[in-house]
Amino acid sequence: MSLAFNIIIGLIAVSPALALWSGAIPILFQTLVVAIALVAMAANARHLDALRLQRATEGVWWIPLLVSLCIVVQLLPAPTILAHPVWSNANDALGDRWFGHITIDRGATTSSLFSTLSMIGLIMVTIGIGRERWRAELILLTAGAAVTLPALTVILQVLEPITGNLPLSFPRDVAVELAGIGLLLNLALLTMALERRETRHQAATPFLLIGIGAGVGLVANTAALLLVGPAAQWAGVAIGIALFAMLVVIRRLDLGRWLVAALAVAFLAAVMILLGWLANGSSSGSALLHFVPATTVNAELERMLADVRWLGSGAGTFATLARLYQDSEASGTLSAPSTAAAWAIEIGWLGLVGAVIIAMTLLARLLSGALRRGRDWFYSGAAAGAIAIAAVSAFMGDGLHDPMVSTVLGIIVGLGLTQGFSQSARS
Repeated sequence: MSLAFNIIIGLIAVSPALALWSGAIPILFQTLVVAIALVAMAANARHLDALRLQRATEGVWWIPLLVSLCIVVQLLPAPTILAHPVWSNANDALGDRWFGHITIDRGATTSSLFSTLSMIGLIMVTIGIGRERWRAELILLTAGAAVTLPALTVILQVLEPITGNLPLSFPRDVAVELAGIGLLLNLALLTMALERRETRHQAATPFLLIGIGAGVGLVANTAALLLVGPAAQWAGVAIGIALFAMLVVIRRLDLGRWLVAALAVAFLAAVMILLGWLANGSSSGSALLHFVPATTVNAELERMLADVRWLGSGAGTFATLARLYQDSEASGTLSAPSTAAAWAIEIGWLGLVGAVIIAMTLLARLLSGALRRGRDWFYSGAAAGAIAIAAVSAFMGDGLHDPMVSTVLGIIVGLGLTQGFSQSARS
């Protein structure tokens, strides 16, 4: 496992130079910041820190290596039988090339690789920084406040006829995605304030202020979802919040294993019934489009999904491939109605199945941490709820592609992993 992390750290360290070669300036900045943080953390690391990183990633250490290698494979020269048909057609036209690539756009896939490496590095940095309780509290508080600001912005945009023109702008689909995660983060903050109040009576005032701030965040994010969030988006949010509430009940009532198992089965059955009800009556030919609004589905998108390959067309290549399916007279660029649809086209059916397996593995790991952890269980609980929201929302919208959403998810997952075992186990 240490070799795998050494490879990943090395890739992140050299990714700024490679990102410059690919022409991705925003990715360059992001990877540069993460690389500097990793170098600083490695320079001050002790043997105990390495053991803590190993313990925090126990059971999930293979995920970042697998994801990185899958994207690298798409960039490598491939035989014609594995390469995308675009390369085969080019070979026939040129007559002197025998190899192609799985991806149709090496620049876009390279940018996706560096973005993925940056996210992996961000999670690792969060694991290293968030191991101390006071730092974890500060990160959670900052993240909760950060995701509440877009909700307030959207509320002001809706009230613009009343308040007048405001120099504020934020994409509503991204704000809805962040509002769902924001509800969960503020619930975790409220739980933290209540539990800290019970164990630290002499320092109740700071946690009272945190509780009030969390209440404001809950109201703001709920209002944003009610004002601009589609009905289907509430399904993912409801599942995430219900999962967090189930953890609260299990811990407060100190339920036994059999009762926990029965509650988990009932919860899973309710989730399947809810998702089945949402997908019922859809006229779309592809199962990936059963949860998206009918207005976002068109013939070009249906053809793209019908032609999805097992190995995909390359991570980050949806926009490039969409131009091949659109008429020359079409105005605008075809956009993906959901993250799952974009992933199926970009990384193929194998990649999409792998993404589902990864999400379920992370969810199981975080739930295990929340049930085993002591008073700081809400970090892993909030991370598990966020994964549940993201997994469901991936089939209902395209908000997960936004860098702010992925960054918040990376931070909360890192906190959940590093706070998923007891202090005594880490010392």
